[in-house]
Amino acid sequence: MWLKFPAAIAVGYLLTMHRNKAERYAALIRLMDVVTACLTLLFLADLVLHIFPGDIRSGLRAVKLFYSAYTYCAAVMCFLCAIYFRMYEFLGDRVLLRLLPLWAIMVCTLRFKAICAVFFMVFAFLIICQRRRAFGPLTWGMLGAGGLLLGIRTILYYYVTLQNESARSALSSTALQIVRDYFPLGTGFASFGSAFSAEPYSRVYELYHINHVWGISEAYHSFISDSFWPYLMGETGILGAVFYCAALVAIFWRLSRLRLVNAFAYAAALVCFIYLIISSTGESAFTNTFGVYFGFWIGVVLSEEGPAYEVA
Repeated sequence: MWLKFPAAIAVGYLLTMHRNKAERYAALIRLMDVVTACLTLLFLADLVLHIFPGDIRSGLRAVKLFYSAYTYCAAVMCFLCAIYFRMYEFLGDRVLLRLLPLWAIMVCTLRFKAICAVFFMVFAFLIICQRRRAFGPLTWGMLGAGGLLLGIRTILYYYVTLQNESARSALSSTALQIVRDYFPLGTGFASFGSAFSAEPYSRVYELYHINHVWGISEAYHSFISDSFWPYLMGETGILGAVFYCAALVAIFWRLSRLRLVNAFAYAAALVCFIYLIISSTGESAFTNTFGVYFGFWIGVVLSEEGPAYEVA
């Protein structure tokens, strides 16, 4: 499970490192345009006809199209956006016509991580793609502050209003206890915060008296993997958490070097990585299925060689 994301990067890199970039991207653009057009028409039809079921949040109807969960819908749209960011080299500003409906779908899921991801992508498009500039400390600070502002209501609800009655809060506080009690290796694989810890049901939840929390109980455990970081700290302890975080920092550093090769490849990889960071607050991002898709695309853009459009 923990090797899914880096393994996907390696596979994407190795499978495409010697392929003709122009040919494969031209074919990909045609396919992407068809998929995006279909999704856009379906989205517009759903807004008018309410074809698919949707929750009501703050008086607004959330959109998830034909996906079983809002997070799946948001992840797919973001993945398509990441591909289009790379295609800016070939489409220019026309790519914005493809991005706008995908951003609209993401925002209409009314999920915090989707809205934050769109906020980040707008900055990436304006600064990296159009101006060929890298993010500086001020930009990263503005993005962090903006993300916090967008998500403060959700954070307060889960961690202050509900406290340990929410799965996310209970998992987070318990993970910190596990780091201390099971130093330095945690409780082991398939024991805490993961789907594998639900069947068979791990005794760790009962040991820390959170087996009664809605979404974590043995009878109903749909939110047992509701956050990545408690999962990481609980199962691998401080040693595993430090090692995995160091690996993520190394990957981010490698992505940052892309700005010296191709601005659009850099933007595409950055969109994938930042979305996983954002979504890790509400799902097991780096170890779930979408972590594989995003990792594969990061590997594809990392495989590119030769100078193109550098960022300053």
